[in-house]
Amino acid sequence: AVQATIFQSLYEIGRKQPNLHLSSILDFMRKNPNLDQKHRIILLKSLQKVLKGSLDAALPDVCMHLVDLGLSEMLAKKEVIQDWQGEACELLIILGTKYSTDITKKLIEQFPPGKIPHYYVMKLLGDLATHVPLEVVPLLKDVIARTVPVTASVKKENMRWVFAYAISHFCEAIVHFIANADHDEFGMQFASFSSELYPSYEIMLNLWLNSKEANVRLMSAKAIGNLCAILPRDQFDAQIGRLFPPILALYKKEKDVLPVTQAVCNILEVGVQSAKAAIAEAEADPNAFMPTLALEPMLPTVLNVIHPLAMQPVNEANPNSIKNNNELLRCHEVIGYAFPNSLISYLLDKLDITRQKDPLVRAGTLLIIRHLVDRIDSSLEDHKELLVIGMKAPCEQERDARVKKVLGQVIISMSSKHYLELEGGEILVDFIVRHCAIPDSEVVAYENAGKSKPHPAGMISPEELRSMCDDILNISATAVPCMEKVLWPYMFEYTAKKNYINAIAIISKSIGAVAAKKREEWEAGTGPTEADKDFYMIDFDRHVNCPRPPAVVARLLVAATGAQRRNKQGENVLACLKACGPVLHPEVQNLWDHALDKLVSFIQTKSANWKQTTWEDLVLRLMAET
Repeated sequence: AVQATIFQSLYEIGRKQPNLHLSSILDFMRKNPNLDQKHRIILLKSLQKVLKGSLDAALPDVCMHLVDLGLSEMLAKKEVIQDWQGEACELLIILGTKYSTDITKKLIEQFPPGKIPHYYVMKLLGDLATHVPLEVVPLLKDVIARTVPVTASVKKENMRWVFAYAISHFCEAIVHFIANADHDEFGMQFASFSSELYPSYEIMLNLWLNSKEANVRLMSAKAIGNLCAILPRDQFDAQIGRLFPPILALYKKEKDVLPVTQAVCNILEVGVQSAKAAIAEAEADPNAFMPTLALEPMLPTVLNVIHPLAMQPVNEANPNSIKNNNELLRCHEVIGYAFPNSLISYLLDKLDITRQKDPLVRAGTLLIIRHLVDRIDSSLEDHKELLVIGMKAPCEQERDARVKKVLGQVIISMSSKHYLELEGGEILVDFIVRHCAIPDSEVVAYENAGKSKPHPAGMISPEELRSMCDDILNISATAVPCMEKVLWPYMFEYTAKKNYINAIAIISKSIGAVAAKKREEWEAGTGPTEADKDFYMIDFDRHVNCPRPPAVVARLLVAATGAQRRNKQGENVLACLKACGPVLHPEVQNLWDHALDKLVSFIQTKSANWKQTTWEDLVLRLMAET
């Protein structure tokens, strides 16, 4: 507690007088070279904390002395002492955000040609490259020229790890630099680095991926994935057949597979960019044949590995598990950018209930499809009909509530992307409405069964599924503009279907929401032109599947008697009748516009002392007047 108080007091002084704080610690550490490590670590942390908020206020001379101090502390011992040297390294990273060029040059001095440098020299070079790539990358040619020749002679596993770490960060920095720097000033392209780094690529691929140490294998995989981004296209295409087998094999060896998935995703991204470039070149030349795409033959192999991994449950308590799942989704997304047809066909095959018996695999596959629909809509534009057709079998055959829940989520994602407007889209709407109509008896039976024997974890109750579908239908009608043409006048068909009577409240609400908007535009004269015959007024002779107005009115008036049923059935049915008045019969508009609001008010004010017979008399009177 005393130590923490002193540390905080030093920080408060440093916050107000940063140069006094920095120079005092600097002088103290210089004058006391025999301080024990714990004391030195605390002082290094104090320097870091003040510099994070006051680097711009620190005098340049003080900062350069701190650079020398940090290097001295970091390189004082040949062996690696992470607690001490790591804090010195962190101090230099903070200083590097402003003095990266000076620090990098000093590090190069500590890296004589032909000799393996200190562990933290390599690590800090990698860290600086990714923290300030625009300043460091112009100096990397010299660094790489010293790194590559000694890579093969690195024998210690911790040094192999840090070399792979540094090379991985160098490649990330180079990609960032090429994308953002002024090329005319520096004259650098990927080719400026790829030939120099290629020998290190071979060493990591052929040797270090087979290391006995897991952290070396994983970091080598990540470095290889990042290095692929700077290889020339023809060289990468020639290597892709060698790349995937050893990288994918790591999934069977490692516990933490996030670096493997990151490597796979990076390789896929480079492969997709190569494929797109080849296609663009072929399309630009009318006499050219369609090129052979190096990545395409590898897709089944890759998908057969990453798809089952994406089906595994995510450990929410483990950040790496969450990140790995996101990266696996990203892998599917990347494939979809260039090979949507192959990917969709693969995924739809996994939804076939006759071949895929595991409901969790079907649910996981649907989650991937939802991710693709949300993220790569433009790439799927020519394949939307294939996806809609592919959803038909799950909508009609699926029996597992867990899969149905995810299927509903897929449908709501599709709704805003115009999928449901395509042929077959009504099957997806029907799936939602059908599950809005789950009877109360099924809900009660599930609850009673759970009392005698608890349901397994992760099961979805009928009530949960029904409520979700209610929300989906409501959102589609009220918040997804493109769904209006899907729901209108199609939803009228459900008003006369006996099997859907339990969903009449939400059906009425959705019809009423669309109709109210259309009626307002119709009365204001701001809707579409007369060419759109069903903009609001419906030609029931043309829409032969819609019940005739008398049948709709009869069904809704009967439903209105159940005013206290779920989803505010009475209020929603009456609101629907009011919104649709001119559509159902021109003579009822004036009556319903006044009477229905009063009936809604009656429901809202009398709910505490409800008398069903009184309400039924009011509905009968409304029917008689109608």
